[in-house]
Amino acid sequence: MIEALPHVSLRMKHIFQRIGTHQIGRMLIAATEETGRDLLWVLQRYPMDITADAEALMRRLAAAFERRERQAEEIQLGNYTRQPCRTMALPPRDYQLQAAALANTTGALLVADDLGLGKTATGITALVLEEGRFPALVVTLTHLVEQWRAEIERFVPGLRVFVPKVGTAHDLRAKVRQGRRKVHEGPLPDVVVLNYAKMHGWSEALAGWVQSAIFDEVQELRHPTSAKYAACRHIAGSVGMTVALSATPTYGYGEEWWSVMDCVRPGLLGTREEFLREWCTEVGDDKWKVKDPRALGSYLYGSGVAIRRRRADVKRELPPVQEVWHAIDCDATPLREVEASAMQLAHAILNAQGEDRKKLRQMSSDFVGALRQATGLAKAPHVAAFVRMLVEQNGNVVLYGWHRSVYHVWEKALGDLGIAWYTGSESGSAKHKEAQRFKSGEAKVLIMSLRSGAGLDGLQSVCNTVVIGELDWSPQVHAQAIGRLARDGQTDPVFAYFLWTDDGSDLTMRAVADDKHMQLVGVRDPLDSLVEEAEVDPDHVKRLAEAYLGRHKGAARS
Repeated sequence: MIEALPHVSLRMKHIFQRIGTHQIGRMLIAATEETGRDLLWVLQRYPMDITADAEALMRRLAAAFERRERQAEEIQLGNYTRQPCRTMALPPRDYQLQAAALANTTGALLVADDLGLGKTATGITALVLEEGRFPALVVTLTHLVEQWRAEIERFVPGLRVFVPKVGTAHDLRAKVRQGRRKVHEGPLPDVVVLNYAKMHGWSEALAGWVQSAIFDEVQELRHPTSAKYAACRHIAGSVGMTVALSATPTYGYGEEWWSVMDCVRPGLLGTREEFLREWCTEVGDDKWKVKDPRALGSYLYGSGVAIRRRRADVKRELPPVQEVWHAIDCDATPLREVEASAMQLAHAILNAQGEDRKKLRQMSSDFVGALRQATGLAKAPHVAAFVRMLVEQNGNVVLYGWHRSVYHVWEKALGDLGIAWYTGSESGSAKHKEAQRFKSGEAKVLIMSLRSGAGLDGLQSVCNTVVIGELDWSPQVHAQAIGRLARDGQTDPVFAYFLWTDDGSDLTMRAVADDKHMQLVGVRDPLDSLVEEAEVDPDHVKRLAEAYLGRHKGAARS
């Protein structure tokens, strides 16, 4: 408990983010190791009267914090000897044990290892490395909930795992029948596995009960205005250990690093406003780019809150991935059908003067959406022909797209080959069944939505060919798509074909994706010499509109 003059109180609230701004006069702050160390530092500038017991506690906490810092440094150098406190049916690899030891030491860790290096096993090892980490919470994507349950039970068979079926909190004990009714009875679970969509309804009930949390595919928390971000942030502030897992922690510009890391260790990068002011520069339309990605990456790794190992680092090299950007023809009809409305929207975007930001954003979204869908439809018959050729030559193909109307074209052209579906329209159980159809050979083509397959495992045993039939704005989405096949268990070189056209939206999407790629790689791999700054285009929608009008000058004059 702290009492200080108003100007000192303001400074304390700035330093200690968890002091509520509503606290006037006496301020309460949690007695943690980190606050003990920081309080010692604050008292050097603002000397205060302090009781002997409080000072002794503060110095013990500060000393413990410094010990943990030294331990974290040793672990990062490869000096760790801890073994799991529970028996694991499958022992972790050395690099997985290293990350688990670091997470338990620092209490917060982002694991950004390469795709396919077993981040699920790393998270499970972190839970069983030390006592006191249960009950635990795992938050993941909808289609990965059952995969997580199976992996936990496979690695640590004795753990009780519970998967809530509804988004409203209820008693976590199993239901048993007593007479004509069912009642909750039996022990509470060791691990609760939830999807992100259910977190909003469960966070209040779980906060204060769960002792650790794993946020799988943590790029789901990149938007700080979402309900799932608020729920996970609430949990992160109440547990003793938080582990975030993703090879691609962000999908867009560098501003997303703040919300992701704020759910790993709340307050690490200050408030969002402070992060944007100190680390970023605005690039238009309320988008913010990290000015020096390498500096941010070095800070995160140096603080012991992030770790990343590439395949070469852990000696688990895979057969090479060959990315092929292949230009294909397109059918001009879909593009002509949207030409009139697209021309009108393009002119409106370029001529907007003081337009309401919400209105301009909606016009931009309509223009990009219409042109992107028309581009996908224009390519669709040629994409289908290319996929048929690959199936006949090499066997199974995973085909990625975005628009339902494009899927319909592919379905008509490839239906005789057998198609399995893994898009945004299927339930989690349906997706699992469709993936099994593809793995069993019943279907030769698996059509996946670009943003529906993150974390899915098992396809690498039956396929080594990816086709990106529609592009995404984020290169990290492309990387996740390829990573479904380029992972442990793959025995053949992986071929990833990006099918694009110089008409429509593809050229602009490639340019924007390149810029976003630099934002991720610069932070994630700060020591890489191959990272080069790309020219940032803050007005990519305007550029898309200009390019579209430039290709249709005749129509514009008429």
